[in-house]
Amino acid sequence: MKKLSLLAMLTVLIGSALFVTSCGGKIQADTVWQLTKSAGVSVEAQKQYVCFGADGKVIVATKASGTLVKVSLLSGDYTAKGGKIKAPMIAGGVEADYKISGETMKITYNKAELYELKKVSSPTAKEMKAL
Repeated sequence: MKKLSLLAMLTVLIGSALFVTSCGGKIQADTVWQLTKSAGVSVEAQKQYVCFGADGKVIVATKASGTLVKVSLLSGDYTAKGGKIKAPMIAGGVEADYKISGETMKITYNKAELYELKKVSSPTAKEMKAL
């Protein structure tokens, strides 16, 4: 009986730990984020967007004169798992940490903030993929 109780308690603890570490931490596929800060400096007025596709591709675009323009140099394959992200948009292609809290994502490297992004509904992932 004690072994069964211990096993049940262990299962609850592991389940709770997995829930806490995964809650809000995964980048949803086919979402678009606007870059709001770069190295702590506001860049929201520059209208730069990042789309994380379900196909493992990241698309970076800027809105110039009302038209979305793809930034090919910063677009390409990405991986994001366990709070780590690797993408062409991250300087040198290094693996950085990311954290999502509500509609905000922060990407850091060695505890220094690289980017802050906010989730947006426009442009859409479909519009970004069409570039």
